Amino acid sequence: MAKFFINRQRGSQMQSSPREALTSKYNTSRANLLGVLAFTVVNVMIALFGGSSYFLFSAFIPYYIALMGATMCGLMSPEYYAELGILESDLLPSGFIAVFAILSIVILALYGLFWFMSKKRPGWLVAALVFFVIDTVFLLSFGLSIDMLLDVFFHAWVIYYLVIGIMSSHQLKQLPDEPELIVADFTEVDENAPAAEGPAPEADATATEPEYAGTTAPVIEDAPAIEDAPAIEDAPAIEDAPAINTTTDVE
Repeated sequence: MAKFFINRQRGSQMQSSPREALTSKYNTSRANLLGVLAFTVVNVMIALFGGSSYFLFSAFIPYYIALMGATMCGLMSPEYYAELGILESDLLPSGFIAVFAILSIVILALYGLFWFMSKKRPGWLVAALVFFVIDTVFLLSFGLSIDMLLDVFFHAWVIYYLVIGIMSSHQLKQLPDEPELIVADFTEVDENAPAAEGPAPEADATATEPEYAGTTAPVIEDAPAIEDAPAIEDAPAIEDAPAINTTTDVE
């Protein structure tokens, strides 16, 4: 069953045109960027409300800013501060959390702008790649531990697909324009044309030869009259043959 599915998938890829294949890769790249944006929004909201959960497939810098704001403004649990050795006197007033939230939202808004504008202009996808590479470098600056391996792997995954999307957009520009296919619509009816009155004429079943409208048969002129043949003169009379004597005199 798996072999059949793979063969069917390969067949569908072979049937698609190069333009469709490159467009599909570009859309996949944008879909990955949208996924990063969605998971980052969830992680930032969790951090701003003092949660400690974290979802992968997320940008690290906006989440880190929100987490630092929640930590420095005293929004985390007492056990969390006790584990880190942070005293209450070291914390900022809780109102400062708005500053950290605005910084995180600005970065998220930029990612959203990159995704939205890249639908028509591939150059915005390059800007998203630059931002995410910076995000990955900032993540690696904390060291490569076992707990961070999955996060680094997903960052590499997103960078790979962003690069594929950018390359696909450049290849799409180099493809020749496809000829436009004009399909004539023969089903249109002229609404202003008067409708035919009465039933349609029935076809004559006895007709054997087609009638050609608008043509007339050529008129055959009268043939010249045939002159009277010369009269045959009377044959000459045959003279009377001599009489044959049929009797014989006997002496």
